[in-house]
Amino acid sequence: MNKIDEVPLAWRGNDSLASLLRVTRREVRILLANSESMLNCVFKAFFGALLPPGTPVRFNCTGNVAGFRRQLRSGEFDLCILILNNLLAKESPGKDRIEQTIDALAEAKRSCPTPIVVYSGYCPDAAFARRVRRAGADHFGLLPFTVPQLRAAICRAWSRRKSGRKPFGRTRR
Repeated sequence: MNKIDEVPLAWRGNDSLASLLRVTRREVRILLANSESMLNCVFKAFFGALLPPGTPVRFNCTGNVAGFRRQLRSGEFDLCILILNNLLAKESPGKDRIEQTIDALAEAKRSCPTPIVVYSGYCPDAAFARRVRRAGADHFGLLPFTVPQLRAAICRAWSRRKSGRKPFGRTRR
C-alpha cells in the first residue's frame, strides 16, 4: 500500500496536495532554497497546514546558489521552493546573486523535472517576472504571501509539471 492510500478521505479531493503529489514514498521531499532560517521555519509551518495530518515531510535547506544547483540536480525532490533574492552567491564579474540564481534555475530546469515555486521580495517590473518564468519557474510570486496562495501556487506548479506543459509565463502566439 502506498502513502496516498493512508490519507484521510477529506484530503483526497482533486485540489489537495496529497492527491497532486501522489505520495508513493514514505515522505514528501521538499528543497527550500533560501538563506533566512526564520523564513524556512515559516515554510515548514505552512506545509504542516497544507499537507494531511501525519504526512512525513523531509526538508533540505540550502542558502546558496551552488547548493541549490547541486541539490536540485540530484532529482530527489518532489518540490522546490526558491526565494529568489535570498540565496547567497560568490562574487562574479557582471552578475549579481539574483542573476546567478536565475542562471542556476535555467540550468536546473533543463535536467530536472522538479516543480519549482519561486517567490521574491524583488521584482522591478513585469519583464523581470517573465524572465524568471522563462528560466524555469513553474510559479513566480511576490513576498509576502498567504497559506492559500502558497497552496494554489504549489498545486498549479505540480499539475503543470505532471501534465507536461511548459512552466508559466511562456510566450503565447
